[in-house]
Amino acid sequence: MELHLIRQSYHASFSEDIKSLDEESSVPKGSPLKRLIPYLDPQDRLLRAEGRLHNAPVIIDTKHPIILDAKSKSGHLIIADGHNKLAHGPLD
Repeated sequence: MELHLIRQSYHASFSEDIKSLDEESSVPKGSPLKRLIPYLDPQDRLLRAEGRLHNAPVIIDTKHPIILDAKSKSGHLIIADGHNKLAHGPLD
């Protein structure tokens, strides 16, 4: 269910970036994602940030976190859920 929400929010928030990554392997110059060095994960088609942990012995979600649009309702809900699961308290 969570992956479905993420992919659904991508269509509203990052459709041009995803199209550009599919066609050119990079996002447009003016994209707010540019500084994250995003890529599309070939297994689940999620946007991930490249990061600096290429050789670290950690899971992919730590090395290359999934990019969410925190301004979207579904993005906010997913972030709030993770925040609560880690016992950081509710987000206002």
